[in-house]
Amino acid sequence: MSGFEKYSDKVFDEHRKVNENGEGFWYARDMQKVLEYHRLRNFKHVILKAKQACEGSKHEVSDHSADVSKMVEPGLNA
Repeated sequence: MSGFEKYSDKVFDEHRKVNENGEGFWYARDMQKVLEYHRLRNFKHVILKAKQACEGSKHEVSDHSADVSKMVEPGLNA
């Protein structure tokens, strides 16, 4: 399987988080791995392009994207 075929709704649903208002969201670090980006700095370019596309379509970026920090558990992978 190649391309977008392997990224079904199920894959995204498995990584979906829900905030206290019942709104769904995804952490960039989680999606980075799902979409097979090995470095976060490379995935940040994808996020920037998505924000630019949002602006280009006359949507408010802040309605669709938020800059947040996710605490990482200390250990070997931190």
